[in-house]
Amino acid sequence: MSLHLEELMSLYEKLSLEERDELLQCLLIAAPRGGEAMVKVLEDLLLCHATEELLEEHGNAGGEV
Repeated sequence: MSLHLEELMSLYEKLSLEERDELLQCLLIAAPRGGEAMVKVLEDLLLCHATEELLEEHGNAGGEV
């Protein structure tokens, strides 16, 4: 799965400062493995945070499941 630049930017903008710092650290660790590894880290981390956000919103809107 590959995200478009607009999708990545939208997800990135929703991150807190701490989450952005975590992302930067993960990208620095992945950098020696090449661009594909960095893209995978970027997509995985952003999708993970987006999923957490959706689950929190769903939990708050609909009560506990």
